[in-house]
This record gives sequence, structure tokens and C-alpha cells, in this order.
Amino acid sequence: MILADCSFDTERLSAGPWHEIAFESSRHRDLAQVIAALLTPAVTRNLPQPWSGDYTIDRAREWIAERDDEGVTLLVLERMSGGPIGLLLLFEEQVGRGPRRGPADVRLGYLLGEESWGKGYASEIVAGLVAWCRSREVTSLAGAVADDNPASAGVLTKNGFSDVADANAAGPGERLYRLDLSP
Repeated sequence: MILADCSFDTERLSAGPWHEIAFESSRHRDLAQVIAALLTPAVTRNLPQPWSGDYTIDRAREWIAERDDEGVTLLVLERMSGGPIGLLLLFEEQVGRGPRRGPADVRLGYLLGEESWGKGYASEIVAGLVAWCRSREVTSLAGAVADDNPASAGVLTKNGFSDVADANAAGPGERLYRLDLSP
């Protein structure tokens, strides 16, 4: 799995596996507390319906377990303060078959806590992910964006993603954006 070792820094942000970052730093509370604080109704408004709404510590623990079963989640920290500001959700799909670990297509999702909106952090963290993926065997990155979330679509297009323009590529009310990283 290519994403197993995914972690990187940008000018203002640091991203790494959420369990490791929460465990290694005494600055952070329990991971479920961090997630419950990040996943406010405003933040989850554009996420899939089962993910929206208020988060208790118990609901956050369940959400963490579900994400761990699906892919790799990175906790995004502001480097200056060390405080958690968001998440990157990554899902790897192997290209081709065979015993050797080969290239992968990666689906991504991201979210930022409300206090971090409007500061350019989403564009910065996606740029950091793109740079990390270019140094690995990642053939493409793709992310779905709700039709009523133009800011998120702008983050992806700013980082070189293109609208796939296939009505069946994403779920209802969403558009799929893709960045080809093949040489």
C-alpha cells in the first residue's frame, strides 16, 4: 500500500497518520475528542449524509473506526501552533494486478475545521499531497465535490485538477475532479 507511509509538511502545515500524530504529541487530546471538535454541523454539511450532523465522542470513535477500515486518514496540523485544523481522507486503488505493489490511483477527501476556513489551508494541503504523490507511484488523484461547494472545487482546480465532466463519475449532486500524475 503506497499510502501507508504518507506524511508531509508544507510551509504552514504538517500532515501525518492520525493515530500516530494524536499518540505522539502530548498537545492533543484523545483522537476522538479532536475529531468531535473538527466535525461540526457546518463542516459536515457538504459531506455524505451519514457523516453530517453533530459528533459526540462515541460517534467520533465509530467514525474513526469506519475510516480506518476504508483507507488512510491524515491529521493536518498547523505547524506554528501544533493545533489540529483538518483531515485528509485517502483511498487507494491498485492499478493492474499481481504480487508486486504497483502504481495506484488515489481518491481524496479533505475537511477543515471552521476556524481554518478562508486562510488558504485547503489549497496548501492539497498541493502538499500532490507533491508527495508525484514522488511515489501514484498515477492519479481524484476527488468528488458537492455541486453547492464551489470553494472546494476551486481548491482542486487551483491544484491542477480538471472536472471529469461525466455525469456518472460522481454521486448525485457531485462533480468529480481528477489530476493525472502519469509521466
